Amino acid sequence: MVLRIFISPKATRDLDNISDYLAQNNPDVALRFFDTTRQTIAKLAQTPYLGSLYFSNNSQLEGLRKWKVKGFDKYLIFYLIENEQLIIIRILHVSRNIRKIFNQEN
Repeated sequence: MVLRIFISPKATRDLDNISDYLAQNNPDVALRFFDTTRQTIAKLAQTPYLGSLYFSNNSQLEGLRKWKVKGFDKYLIFYLIENEQLIIIRILHVSRNIRKIFNQEN
């Protein structure tokens, strides 16, 4: 079964910001990142348990999983699986303080 996909506003903003950043140096890479991220999300909707669990102190994010964007291994997609739905929470670069970001999520 393929899960329905919901991309949170923060994840949408992450995707836009990363694409904009990459476009400053190479618009083709930015387009490839955007397309590959969408393809990776579609793959996760088909096989959502590919990603490994990511522990967060934020109880609202219990069951949070992460998966790399194919070809952009320093970018991670964080998601939840709930009620036959894949919920994309954030898309973040590994250099970010991810623990702090998720501890501040509401």
